[in-house]
Amino acid sequence: MRAQSEIIGFVLIFALIVSTTGVVYVAGFSSLENVRTAEELNNVERAFDVLDDNMLDVSRRAAPSRATELSLGNGGIELGDTTNITVRATNTSDPLDNRTITIETRPIVYRLDDTSIAYTSGATIRRDRSDAVMLSEPRWTVSDERTVVPLLGVSQGGDTGSLSGDTTILVRTQRDSRSIPVRFAPASGSRVNVTVTITSSRADAWKRFLEGRGFTAVDPAGADPTDGVIAYEFETDALYVQQTTVSVTLTR
Repeated sequence: MRAQSEIIGFVLIFALIVSTTGVVYVAGFSSLENVRTAEELNNVERAFDVLDDNMLDVSRRAAPSRATELSLGNGGIELGDTTNITVRATNTSDPLDNRTITIETRPIVYRLDDTSIAYTSGATIRRDRSDAVMLSEPRWTVSDERTVVPLLGVSQGGDTGSLSGDTTILVRTQRDSRSIPVRFAPASGSRVNVTVTITSSRADAWKRFLEGRGFTAVDPAGADPTDGVIAYEFETDALYVQQTTVSVTLTR
């Protein structure tokens, strides 16, 4: 009987050790995966900071092209669905005196699990599941006296619109065109009503950006990003809009 008790005790202790080791292994492995994913996303955010600087060189500093190195890790990169940004300027004293400028751009999107990081028209936006936050804002100048809105359009260059796999790739940007700045400034006594309409799958992040810059919704529907379209307005003395288009080529 004593021998049987010792055997049963040994079996129970061994089973406890095995089950405890399994739990520690599973929990530890999951934690390591989470740490690795977080580090990969942090690295991508830093790479997108460099991408933003390179885009600025190409779009506003007359550099003909730039290349940004990016490690994909377990994720992938693609040129996403088109974002449309329309800027309409209207003379507050004469509604017939107006200008409308629209630009189409393909966001550069990195995806890993449920998280995406996108660069679109000067803004870097991170989305975790349903929550989107603008990590870096476009370089708009908004004031009562002078408002400057640089618009950056991105199109696909080359044959590949997406890449994935544990590898390092290059995001090559090349300037295609840069328009003469559009200046809209009515005569003294009048102002400019600036209406910005954005169609984007990341309209919620753009909504917070515009509200933070002092824009107000055109109407209650204009502030609702659930349909992917928002419309906001602002009054200023003078509006300047600069359009630049670049092509983006993804290469290994």
